[in-house]
Amino acid sequence: MPRSRRMLLLVVAATALLAGCGQQHRVAEAPQDVARHYVATNAPAKCGLLTPELLEQTTQRRGAAARAACERNVQRLATPGRVTVKEFELRHRGAEVELLTDDEEARVMLVKRSGHWLISGFEAG
Repeated sequence: MPRSRRMLLLVVAATALLAGCGQQHRVAEAPQDVARHYVATNAPAKCGLLTPELLEQTTQRRGAAARAACERNVQRLATPGRVTVKEFELRHRGAEVELLTDDEEARVMLVKRSGHWLISGFEAG
């Protein structure tokens, strides 16, 4: 392969990688998968699964400060050993997912925005 063609392929590959780095990672698109993933991890990226309103409400901060506070705080949380979906219901403008986390119930409410499911609220069972 000529050197100029190899260089072009490297540039295209690097550009694709860099473009992917700026995008917010979505683990799953089904509401029950989003809820299960959120509850099962303490990774800072999970803060991107919350609506901006819930993020600000739970951190008592606004905008980027709310996201930063969430990312710091979630790392301190213990993750459950097992998370299973008990049931879920799709509604006109959202979804509700009931989970069992280490045999405790939790309810997660979600809304769909810009084609992605985001968590809009929680209730402990």
